[in-house]
Amino acid sequence: MLTCDNLHFSHGNKEILKGVSFELAEGQNLLIIGENGTGKSTLAKLLCGVLEGEGRISLFGQDLRKITPKERAKLIGYVAPKLSSFDEDITLLDYLLMGRFVYKNKFEPYTKEEKDEAKGLLARFSLGSLADMRLTSLSSGEKQLAMTLQAALQNSRLTIFDEPIANVDSARSHELFGLLASNEIFQNKIVITHDLHFAFSLGFDILYLKDGVAEFFGSSAEFFDEASLLRRFGGTVRKNDMGVFADYAKI
Repeated sequence: MLTCDNLHFSHGNKEILKGVSFELAEGQNLLIIGENGTGKSTLAKLLCGVLEGEGRISLFGQDLRKITPKERAKLIGYVAPKLSSFDEDITLLDYLLMGRFVYKNKFEPYTKEEKDEAKGLLARFSLGSLADMRLTSLSSGEKQLAMTLQAALQNSRLTIFDEPIANVDSARSHELFGLLASNEIFQNKIVITHDLHFAFSLGFDILYLKDGVAEFFGSSAEFFDEASLLRRFGGTVRKNDMGVFADYAKI
């Protein structure tokens, strides 16, 4: 499904990614974790073709550089950590329908079926009454869920979620966790997070970046083994029956 071979990326004189390589099979979901500034979002943007670095990316058997933007969007989607301000003056329903843009010809209107699907998603996640509201009037959690539902309508074969719970409250976090944990809507997922408890709870395979290097690539069970946590975090991260948490007494 996805092959990344020796990816490098620099910004000015700073090398952000330093030879990152990994491979994902179809149906193999991935968590990308690591400290802030270690290259997680940069890697996501390389995978989506938003940025271009050195190395090779193959997506569903095709060289990423040779795929047109419209066809690439059908293969891989990206859900940003925050809604872009230029999107905020349209209605929630219109925003969701933009997810179907990659399947439309120029000036082709949205079909009744597409509108019904968008309305159905809004109703399912208790946003139906907000369909005609401007995005500017929504809470940060509602905006985050809106971006995720737009990605559902885009229906890319692989979707990247960049810090999906960073700006949401507990109730919305629970809804978003359910969407990501299930394969009902999104079949192939890459989730970027710095929240270790969230990552542990999802249980996907893990790519751990440290200083721009893929320090670990493997199973969740191996990464969250107590010896592994001690080696990487020096006792500041602990695991118990409730999950994984920062032990602030150790800081």
